[in-house]
Amino acid sequence: MKTEKEVLVKLENVTRYFRMGDQKIHALNRVNLEIERGEFILVLGPSGSGKTTLLNQIGGIDKPNEGKVIVGGKDISRLSDNELTKYRAKTIGWVFQFFNLVPSLNAWENVALSLELSGDTKDMEKRSKEILARVGLKEKVDLFPPQMSGGEQQRVALCRALIKSPLLIIADEPTGNLDHKTGLEIVNLMKELNREEGTTFVVVSHDESLKAVADRVLHLVDGQIVDDHKHSPKAVGVS
Repeated sequence: MKTEKEVLVKLENVTRYFRMGDQKIHALNRVNLEIERGEFILVLGPSGSGKTTLLNQIGGIDKPNEGKVIVGGKDISRLSDNELTKYRAKTIGWVFQFFNLVPSLNAWENVALSLELSGDTKDMEKRSKEILARVGLKEKVDLFPPQMSGGEQQRVALCRALIKSPLLIIADEPTGNLDHKTGLEIVNLMKELNREEGTTFVVVSHDESLKAVADRVLHLVDGQIVDDHKHSPKAVGVS
């Protein structure tokens, strides 16, 4: 008997536009989308297609002009600014192209900062070092970002997103500042965590090779989803 999967994220006719004089420039135009818990979704599209705007809607950074953004059964498009701040701190894990680590904090302190901001301060050092060891950084926990390679910094950023057990992780061009081999290592690590932890990932990229690890691939053009298809993911080679 097939088990019905849980819809974690639902966008209903989401429109986001910006005014330029008398014109409306649509970043998203009546987007409808459902994301199931545990999916690994890749969003592809040319520059200006609305990819980052889509992430910002799901992540609670921006609100739609029209439509609803429902995450975990809650319409976040109706939340106040204070409620959205709490939502971002506790519900969403972010991974960015340029890592966004605090250079004056070492690796475990950067990870622990995520716990502190979400108000979950118990055993922060122990938990931060444990999750860094999980991604192969056991010997690097006391290093500062400038002392680490790009791939190591992105692993720290991934740990910072994961440690608060978010409903989903949003990654905006997570391999964009890495060489090809290191980028593939990060992608395979994200997929491994997706499989083992059941963490939902929504990843934006220009890199077509990431399609190999995705459960679903969305193509955005001019603020609309023009293609949405599923396929069987696999690890991508790093040789």
